[in-house]
Amino acid sequence: MAESLNIFPEQLVKESIGKALSHVKAAITDYLAVLLNGMQWEGYDFYQQARALLVEESGGRKLTVGYRYEAQQTPLPALIIAMEREEPASTDEWLALGQGFVTADDLVLGDGEATYFTRRKKAVMSLTILSDNPAEAAMLYTTITGLLLSLQLHLHLSGLEQLTIGGGSSERYEALLPAITNRSILLNFAYNYSAPSIPAGLQ
Repeated sequence: MAESLNIFPEQLVKESIGKALSHVKAAITDYLAVLLNGMQWEGYDFYQQARALLVEESGGRKLTVGYRYEAQQTPLPALIIAMEREEPASTDEWLALGQGFVTADDLVLGDGEATYFTRRKKAVMSLTILSDNPAEAAMLYTTITGLLLSLQLHLHLSGLEQLTIGGGSSERYEALLPAITNRSILLNFAYNYSAPSIPAGLQ
């Protein structure tokens, strides 16, 4: 199958996190120990609990990574990936050349007809951590933030450029059964979106 012209950012981030977690399990160096050793919250040891959840998958718990949360169906803890918003990048930003792309002002190339039109987007993606344990939510927030920082070069080379990592406030929903704590990681980035040209003057 031919390589896609565009990337689907949510899928790219989901697959990258999956690959990073597989690397953490298989690596000789204990990544989680380097990242989390010594971090605790009211006696909850981040390193020990992260290793039990993400590497050993013990205690009947496993991190679920997906695009939506369905109450009473999605196992906890969960990481839900969603695009929050997109907007056009400023028109003075130049796009990647040498990949069949044209610049933001649609410069005419070759035989006088552009092969693709490309627009640069700035986007915000949320990665929302859901857990019935507030300490586990805090540990996962810290761990996933570290993984994303480690993946920054990989994501950049895959098309998510100018990546910055932020976060939102923590909330707890007592009315739900079980009560759920959520905490969001926010990814800000820019990426290119292209489409093949269609001749003007269609009837």
